Amino acid sequence: MDVHYTLSKRYRITRKTHFEMIFGKGEKVDTPYFRLHYCSKIDIGLVAFAAPRRVGGAVDRNKSKRRIREAYRLVAPHLDASVPGMVFVAKTHALSVPFPKLKDAVKGAMARVATIVTG
Repeated sequence: MDVHYTLSKRYRITRKTHFEMIFGKGEKVDTPYFRLHYCSKIDIGLVAFAAPRRVGGAVDRNKSKRRIREAYRLVAPHLDASVPGMVFVAKTHALSVPFPKLKDAVKGAMARVATIVTG
């Protein structure tokens, strides 16, 4: 059996127009560790991860994105399937928070988005 522990490319936001729509017309949910931007006009289940330079150097930015991506990968299958296209933008605290706490923050933010979108 071939098991992959990565997020497949078909679930990633890759188009510039999708990013522009999420950041321009979408809404956001803040947590201490990341800001979750979302737009219900984007395909359900698409996701992207970003980290601004204020998070740190390239190593720190990549580490923060990897941690949030892994938390998302573990949480996503257990949540409602109606979560729209999302972009997680890391904050500095995403590097130092214990992983279970980060995972709970991802789960909580996605649950909030699902309740907002479904009304």
